Amino acid sequence: MTTVTLRMEDGRYTLLTQGHAATPEVCAAVSTLVQTLRAWLHNADTEIEVERIGPGDCELRYRGGSGEAWDMTRIGFLCLEATAPAEIQIADTGGITRA
Repeated sequence: MTTVTLRMEDGRYTLLTQGHAATPEVCAAVSTLVQTLRAWLHNADTEIEVERIGPGDCELRYRGGSGEAWDMTRIGFLCLEATAPAEIQIADTGGITRA
């Protein structure tokens, strides 16, 4: 099970992931969402405070940039959770309501 936490407080965005999905497909989807946000951070006007990505463990924390990339990442994780609820759990949606 992968647990995802998404927070936005005081202009600071935080993405945390912990654990492993049971299937390669869900693992690849989680990795894709994380790495896409990471790549965007390096190409946008952001201040990266924490960038730690490892097997089964990730933390990205930053300030700045537009909210659209953050919203797309959150929505992507929520869609993944709806598709594979036994493999991924969103602990904090960061303000977006589940459908």
